[in-house]
Amino acid sequence: MSLQKTVEMKENRRQEMDRMNSRIKALMTERGLTQKQVADHLSQSSQSVCDKLHKRGSWTARDYAALADLFDVSVDYLMGRTDCRRPAGRKES
Repeated sequence: MSLQKTVEMKENRRQEMDRMNSRIKALMTERGLTQKQVADHLSQSSQSVCDKLHKRGSWTARDYAALADLFDVSVDYLMGRTDCRRPAGRKES
């Protein structure tokens, strides 16, 4: 793999994390949830959630699923792949 391709992949990953963290923060604000409450839902420490929101840690697939359930949105929405909050076949409320 070329150096340019590696740099592009890292930049794409950084942009994905920025989008996801922005969406999570917006949903937390919208729902009036604290990092502690989100951490409790994920069975993690507040520091772990803080680290992930500030890009000092990485969300896992399990985190994605739990956050999607908590906020009643699709994982694709969290990841910035779509602006539709609900999975296909589920109606917006």
